[in-house]
Order: sequence, then structure tokens, then C-alpha cells
Amino acid sequence: MKKVIAGLVVIVGLAAHQNRLAAAPETWTGHIGDSMCGAKHKPMGTMKMGDRECTEMCVKAGGKYVFITGGKVFQIADQKDKALALHAGHTVLLTGELKGDTITVSKIDMPKKEMPKGEMPKMDMPKAEKK
Repeated sequence: MKKVIAGLVVIVGLAAHQNRLAAAPETWTGHIGDSMCGAKHKPMGTMKMGDRECTEMCVKAGGKYVFITGGKVFQIADQKDKALALHAGHTVLLTGELKGDTITVSKIDMPKKEMPKGEMPKMDMPKAEKK
């Protein structure tokens, strides 16, 4: 009987450990950058460019897309994801699974802009029909 209980304890322990290893999708706010510049884009001589242009240029030069949040740089597993190029240099909401320092991305969205206090959203009003 003790062996059966000990065996069950081991099995339950292994199952709990396995669940901790399986990463659950998480969502972070940060921005899509490049591995050459990392957390901060560096000026290149006299060229002045924004984060997007810098990220695009560095990726074309052989850098990889990365996700930067809280000052930390995370690698992105699927470099061929078209959303990376679309959102290069942007602040995004990135959903995926983190394993070590690499994120397997499942979704990238732009954050919703908050309305200034007291301002009403603009609505398209239906146009009156012409008679």
C-alpha cells in the first residue's frame, strides 16, 4: 500500500512539474525592435531616423526582430511572421509563450488609444438620403 501511495505522489509531482514547464500564453506591452540596437536605437552618424526606420534598416542588414518590454530584450521565435514587419518600431500588445528569453508569438495588436478626459469619441453620422 505504501508503494502505491508513493507511486501516486511521484506521478502527481511529475504532472505538476510538467504543467509548470508548459508555458501559458501571456500578453505584454512593449515594442518591436531589432537585435542590433536592442533596447535603445543608436544614432548612425548624422542620420536621424525614427524607431521604425532604424528597426527596418537593422533587420535588412542582418539583425533579428526582438520584443522590448521593461528594459528587457526578448528574442522572437518566428522571424517570418509578417506582423513583425508591419509593427516594426511600434509599441504593441504582444501575446505569446515565453520560454527562457524567447517568445513564440501568437498575436500582435496595437494598443487602443485612450480618450483624453472629457472628450467624446468621433462618430460617423449617417448621411441624409437625397430625394
